[in-house]
Amino acid sequence: MLIAPRMVPAQTATDALVQGFVAPPDSARPRTWWHWTNGNVTEDGITKDLEWMKRVGIAGFQLRDVASGRGQVVDRKINFGTPEWYHAVLHSAEEAKRLGLEMSIFSSAGWSEAGDRGSSRSRR
Repeated sequence: MLIAPRMVPAQTATDALVQGFVAPPDSARPRTWWHWTNGNVTEDGITKDLEWMKRVGIAGFQLRDVASGRGQVVDRKINFGTPEWYHAVLHSAEEAKRLGLEMSIFSSAGWSEAGDRGSSRSRR
């Protein structure tokens, strides 16, 4: 009878690799940009978006408020820097915490970088 003692460790390693693909740790899950375009955001929409991210395996997001783009339009817009906007950001942070999502936020409104003196936009 031929016995291969290395079969058990190899199988265990294969099982661990397969399990890592089936249920990866949060450190290996993707993060995404999450754009709020032209003030078209609602707290209900925030909750639905973040619950969807969690459900499909996204581990976190970077919130970016941009005053451009197309997409769904809401009846009452929440514009950057208003008290309603800050409340919506707080709601996003609370929902991210509830769902165990990593949250980061872009440092300025729009596509420009904060303090970027070298861009063509700042020289106009």
